[in-house]
Amino acid sequence: MGRSILWCVGCAALLAACGKGAGPASATQASQYIPGFDPPPAPAGYTRYVTPVVDIGPGQDQIWCQYVAGPAAADQLVLDVRGEQSTFGHHIAVYATSMTAPVGTSRPCTNDDMLSVRFLGAIGGEGTADIFEKLPSGVAFELHQGESLMFNTHFIDTSSQAAQGEGVIDIEYADPSPRYQAAGFFTNVDTQFELQPNDSSPQSADRSCPVQQDLDFFLVAEHMHGLGVSAYTEVIHPDGTKAQLISDPTWTADEQFNPVMESFPESSMFQLHSGDTLHTHCEWINSGPSVVSFPEEMCVMLGFFLPGGGPEIDCVDGQWPAGK
Repeated sequence: MGRSILWCVGCAALLAACGKGAGPASATQASQYIPGFDPPPAPAGYTRYVTPVVDIGPGQDQIWCQYVAGPAAADQLVLDVRGEQSTFGHHIAVYATSMTAPVGTSRPCTNDDMLSVRFLGAIGGEGTADIFEKLPSGVAFELHQGESLMFNTHFIDTSSQAAQGEGVIDIEYADPSPRYQAAGFFTNVDTQFELQPNDSSPQSADRSCPVQQDLDFFLVAEHMHGLGVSAYTEVIHPDGTKAQLISDPTWTADEQFNPVMESFPESSMFQLHSGDTLHTHCEWINSGPSVVSFPEEMCVMLGFFLPGGGPEIDCVDGQWPAGK
């Protein structure tokens, strides 16, 4: 298995699928990149999105949620994600989301922005641009009908001068086809914890999910927000033995958008079996003046599994979804 730190201007074909997407990156538009940013052309067969320009304060570490394409009119497979950022860029993570906002919206991320996202790819971060090389053969992520594209864009201005930031993301799409299978998506979610205020010691929550379907994971991660300290997820078998699935012993605020992921090759994917229990443990420090609960903070394990192609499976507060 391997560990990968995830980091998180459509063409005519995508406009037909995604409704009001951003316009194509023409030669005229290319000349309008901010000074000093000169990305190469998009590879043949890829759709380019140009992110809204952001203003970065001197010495500031800033993150924006940027809506770049409206709801998709049909399912589309995502085969690859590439791109570049201007100076001070840290990462751009690409998400499918059921949240809607006007195309071109660019704002500091809110809890609502991150409530209903599903990872599709990323650039930057710490060595994560090769995530698509880790996918099993013939597997793709999926942008579902009705979902929008939202980019999580991170810049760190290490200078003493204000700067502007911009990026491009190039996505290779394909129509659903027997040549590819879409990855399935699973979450184990705790919504019932409360973090008491003015406490400098860690507070924790545990959420156990009774597994009711065999699942083979090839990619897993955990999700918390800025108060997170550590997390781990383990599988408890019916005989009481345990197997660690993923561990984040030192959580950083950036990981809420740029999580550490555990990858498993197709030949040895992590197998969950009906009758297992999936247990996720999260710890936070809430030194602020107010009680913090879901969704201001989160405790989520998420994973991609095969075979996929159906609705996502969300085990919420220990309840396996009916009919799954």
